[in-house]
Amino acid sequence: MGWELIFTDSSWYYVGSFNNSIIGNVITDNPIGVGFWFASNNLVCDNVVANNSYGFKFLYNQYQITGSSIDNRIFQNNIANAIQVEYEQEYANNWDNGIEGNNWSDYNGTDSDHDGIGDTAHIIDANNTDNYPLMGMFSDFNATSELHVQTVCNSRICDFQFNGTAIMFNVTGVGGTTGFCRICIPTALMNDTFMVFVNGTEILPSPEPLPCSNSTHIYLYFAYSHSTQEVIIIPEFPSLIILPLFMIATLLAVIFHRRKDHILSSMMEKKGFCGRYFHSMWVQFPSQTFQDVSKREHI
Repeated sequence: MGWELIFTDSSWYYVGSFNNSIIGNVITDNPIGVGFWFASNNLVCDNVVANNSYGFKFLYNQYQITGSSIDNRIFQNNIANAIQVEYEQEYANNWDNGIEGNNWSDYNGTDSDHDGIGDTAHIIDANNTDNYPLMGMFSDFNATSELHVQTVCNSRICDFQFNGTAIMFNVTGVGGTTGFCRICIPTALMNDTFMVFVNGTEILPSPEPLPCSNSTHIYLYFAYSHSTQEVIIIPEFPSLIILPLFMIATLLAVIFHRRKDHILSSMMEKKGFCGRYFHSMWVQFPSQTFQDVSKREHI
């Protein structure tokens, strides 16, 4: 994981076995970006595979070794190569995870429903289809040591941070064009109705969770005008703010009612009444028991 593999005269990034994970790599300027030879059930995710002669190549099993290059899971990659995918033999692999596929440099689809996913599938060949092609670059950011925030965006993202309450990052693009961001937020990190601010201006109406959102992840989509913009995403009512406000409001209410009871009781006593005023209700006590009640009240 996390390697950068650049061209050497005879090497390529090669998978020749089973149940491997290739995650978070930059694979550029090679004859073959990722090669498969009787390799199955591998995961290829969150990689940049670019400027290779072949992005992905599934090699012919000329030695008739048992096994074939099938059921590999390939998604959330940024792919831009001279030849994106070549199959020397008919194999079927999975090019999306049921929610997101890959960002293809040669995909020309549209996004009429504004969710960051192409309206039409990206057809690779008769046996292989990316059903959820991404409309922008896929990125993965560490919000905490355990939780990640993922984006699909047609802007360059930098200076990502999570301060415990808000997600913040900068987006940059060609001036005069429209940028968009599809963001996936773990509910364990932030779980509420969100407000999105671009350069201090709130996006209205507030982005609603996309239909693919679930109990563990919330997906949002929003757009903005390009230049360099600061994006801030916060819960509509951050829990760290709600609790202190609630406690303060409760305390003020108690103080108000006690002062009100005390003032009204004093007024009634001055007028010769013997009793106590309890929360908008005057309770008349026999004069001989008033002091006892008062003492019990203040114990």
